[in-house]
Amino acid sequence: MGKNNAYMPNVQPLIEAGLGRKTATAMGYESECKTSPLKENIRKLLRIKDEQEFVNKGCWYNTGLDMSSQEIERLIYYKGSLMFFPLEGKFYLMPYCLDGELDYNGRYKYVHPVPIVGSATTEEEKKANKILAAYLATKKFKIVREVAIEEDFIDKKTGVFDVNKAKEFLETSCVIINDYTPQLAQKIIPRQQLQEGIIDVEADCIPFMRTALLNSTGVQGMKVSSEDEASSVTTASDSVDMAALNGKKYVPIVGGLDFQDLSGSGTGTSDQFLLAMQSLDNFRHSTLGIDNAGLFQKNQFVTDGQNQVNVGSVGLIAQDSISNRQNACDIINSIWGLGIWYDNSELLTGMDKDGNGEVANKQDQSGQNKGQQPEGANDDLE
Repeated sequence: MGKNNAYMPNVQPLIEAGLGRKTATAMGYESECKTSPLKENIRKLLRIKDEQEFVNKGCWYNTGLDMSSQEIERLIYYKGSLMFFPLEGKFYLMPYCLDGELDYNGRYKYVHPVPIVGSATTEEEKKANKILAAYLATKKFKIVREVAIEEDFIDKKTGVFDVNKAKEFLETSCVIINDYTPQLAQKIIPRQQLQEGIIDVEADCIPFMRTALLNSTGVQGMKVSSEDEASSVTTASDSVDMAALNGKKYVPIVGGLDFQDLSGSGTGTSDQFLLAMQSLDNFRHSTLGIDNAGLFQKNQFVTDGQNQVNVGSVGLIAQDSISNRQNACDIINSIWGLGIWYDNSELLTGMDKDGNGEVANKQDQSGQNKGQQPEGANDDLE
């Protein structure tokens, strides 16, 4: 009698690697390939909400770019770090790549811009994208990390201002704008990637709340006599986790009992899931430097003193974000004299900073802050 070499292979790594639905179904892994439409829709809403709060928590003025303040912050949201540089008489803001060596502090010394191109659908578009990328790769810029002063361009031997040196400095310099203080590797993880985890967990709360309203999250097991019968029950509920997310009530279980309660004794109510979501949203706000009511919230009545203690302090996080942007503005203004500036949103601070009588960030058609024009602004042509 021959040896039985039959075994059950572990195909879960193949599922995680992107195995197709048809193959997964044949292997009995159809449930792992399915997602919750309700959760995905809520996740998209939270993603848009997170981006809207990020791009509007501050405002840019006098940028010299053909971009709105929200477009600038959108690039920072998805890229994390950008380079501001001149090219052929205009200013641009693009992602960048290391071009050369590092300085003694391990920071980038020279970089070149990387174009932001969409998905090309035709051969002409693909060719044009390659040409643009090749052209920008030849443009090498030196990163300026401190305010430029006139004494930097005076010849030490003659004491005369070196015009050629100043001209070359204006044409080959760039300034880096970071979302937050870089790590040791000088790599900025984009905010969009950092927020993925908390948004994914937060998106679970509303489906769980929906299930709590449907039979108090009472997920139950249904007795079946064989694996073949279990497949018919699977059509109604793919798994315990998916049942909770989608509000489904039954999952198949092979056993001797008619019904088996899978919900456990610790089932939560709808208000508990909403409080959990509110706490998670407060935590997400704290990562953006937006004031919030703290991570933990009581569902009972709280006094003003208790609420003040519970409020999460986000001043240092907001300061890091603003300081990185304003420091870049100071360097840009010292080189090209644009009068560019970034400031926190009046809606977040509750202060009328521009003196226009309204707590809101309003701009005129030239991109200037309405009510207070930065020094050097020339929107009044008369």
